[in-house]
Amino acid sequence: PEIKTATPKPTFKIGSKFSRTLQTVTGINFVTEVVASQVAKAAVRKKTGGKVKVKVKTYSLTDLIAGKVKSVSVQVDDPEMKGMKLGQVKMASQNPIWVNYRNKKNGERPGFKAPTMMLISANINQEQLAQSLKSPRLTASLSGLKLDLPGLGGEQLEPLNPKVQIAGDKITLEAVLVTKGGTIESGVPIKITARPELVGDSKIVLQDLQVEGPDIVEPEKFARFAQELLNPLIDFSRLDRRDHAFRMAGLNVSGGGIAGDGKLLLVPKAPIAPIAPIAPIAPAAPVTLVEAAPVTNSGDGQIAQTDKQTSDKQTSSEQGDK
Repeated sequence: PEIKTATPKPTFKIGSKFSRTLQTVTGINFVTEVVASQVAKAAVRKKTGGKVKVKVKTYSLTDLIAGKVKSVSVQVDDPEMKGMKLGQVKMASQNPIWVNYRNKKNGERPGFKAPTMMLISANINQEQLAQSLKSPRLTASLSGLKLDLPGLGGEQLEPLNPKVQIAGDKITLEAVLVTKGGTIESGVPIKITARPELVGDSKIVLQDLQVEGPDIVEPEKFARFAQELLNPLIDFSRLDRRDHAFRMAGLNVSGGGIAGDGKLLLVPKAPIAPIAPIAPIAPAAPVTLVEAAPVTNSGDGQIAQTDKQTSDKQTSSEQGDK
C-alpha cells in the first residue's frame, strides 16, 4: 500500500502568501517541483540503485532555495542498501522539511535544520534474503552472530552458502557456520528454523527456534542455548545516532517474504563550536642588570676586629682588678 505524506503547518517561517500564490499562478512552482523531483531522483538512484520514483512538493522557488520543502515521497524497487537487497522501499515525510545545503559561517553543518519524521515500509523475499546474508556488512550488524568467548575475546560468525525458505510465519536457514575469515571446511553445517517476532519497537527476536545438524547431539538443548545466544537478532536502538533513530511499527512474515514498516526520526546535527582565537603572547620585559655593592669587610678584617675587641675587654678587666 502507498504511504501518504502529511503536511501540517510548518514550524519555520516560509515566504509570504502573496509570493507563493504568484509563483503558483505563473507556473514557477510546477517547474520547481519537477526539477527538484528529478534532482532528488538522481541522488537516490546513486545511493541505492534500482528503479526510483521521487515526488517533491514545494512552497515556492524562493523557499526551495532556502532549503524549505512541503513534503517528499520516495519509492525504490529492487534497491541495495548497505549490502542488503530489498524488494521495495517506500518513504514519506510526515511534516515539512528544512535542510541546510552547505556549511555556514555560524558553524551549522549540512543536514536538517528542523526535526523530520519519515514513515518507511520495506519488503524482501526469500531469494533476496539469502543473497543479503552473503554480505559481510549485514552479518556484521546482526548482534546474534557476535560471540564473546571468555579468554578469547569477541568472535564474529558468518553463514556460508546460505539457503532461505519462508513458509507460513517461519523462516528456515541452511548454511555452514564459520568464524569470520574461516574456510568452509572448518565450519559446521546447520539448519535453523524460527519464527521472527517484533518485541517492542526496536528488537527482532527468534521464537520457537529449532536446530538440526550432523554434529549436534542434543538438538533441543542446543536450540534453547542458540535461542538465548542469537536473541535479539537485531536491536535498532544500538544503531541510534545523535542525528537519527529508527523504530519499527510492524513485522509480517508470510507469502514467501518479510514486510515491515516503521518511523525514521531525523534531527539537526550539533553545530561546530567556533575555535577561540589565540591571544598574542606579550613580549618579555627587558632584564636590567644591577651592579652589586662592594663588600666592606673581608674575612681577615672581621677576624682582626674580633681580636681587637677581645683585647680591649681583657684590658678593662685587668684595670678593674687593680
